[in-house]
Amino acid sequence: MKLNESKKAYWLEHIEAAKKSNKGVAAYCRQMNVSTRVFYYWRSRLNPKGLKSTPLSSKSSFVPVSIQKKTIHSKELPNPEWLARFLSEYMRATI
Repeated sequence: MKLNESKKAYWLEHIEAAKKSNKGVAAYCRQMNVSTRVFYYWRSRLNPKGLKSTPLSSKSSFVPVSIQKKTIHSKELPNPEWLARFLSEYMRATI
């Protein structure tokens, strides 16, 4: 079935506006009085090859991480009897 060009243009405008708004899809749809379910339907339909759409926010969700090696000395570890009692009490309290 061929898409009506005006309907396609309407949803492409909403999809682009949602990206530029830097809000989540739900917030954008609420503001524009558009169903989120219908929004997602049209976004996937207008992107049929399964290409990942660009994120709604230009901010990256990745952060740099550095790992530092730390040696644990045995005197830093808790007493094994104390640890066993603690875990036993903890398990009893959470059940």
